[in-house]
Amino acid sequence: MLKIKDNVDLKELEKYGWEYERDEDEEYWCKYLNDNEHKLFLLDNREIVQGKFQLIFGFARVELDEKNIEDLKQADLVEKVKE
Repeated sequence: MLKIKDNVDLKELEKYGWEYERDEDEEYWCKYLNDNEHKLFLLDNREIVQGKFQLIFGFARVELDEKNIEDLKQADLVEKVKE
């Protein structure tokens, strides 16, 4: 599993196309992918997951395509942790 490092200010994600979204029930960070059907989500534990347009919490998780976060890896903002 890949996650955003604990010492990273999440506002830093805005530089890489991530958006902070809030609705009546949830607050989360996400990034829309080029296919306009999927987006990346940042969970409370800073784990990055990939899912369909509707909130990931209503779907089974989709395996993360790491090319979608290559910019975060190059900026040394993510780390691999045990699954």
